[in-house]
Amino acid sequence: MHKQLILFFKTSNDRKLKVIGRQIEKLRNSRNEADYFLESHVSPEDAREDLKLALQTIAQIEQMKAQYL
Repeated sequence: MHKQLILFFKTSNDRKLKVIGRQIEKLRNSRNEADYFLESHVSPEDAREDLKLALQTIAQIEQMKAQYL
């Protein structure tokens, strides 16, 4: 389901939705690395940056939702 959501955004004709898709994909990749590659190191700074990106992405989705409704 996550891949389908990312694909939906990334293949949109709307540039802003494509950006959201790339951001969601980046966040998913970061989460997968942290969850499944236990030898990888996630620094506190990396975690903060991902949190910042997640909050930014949520805000962008809310803005787009308001625009389309």
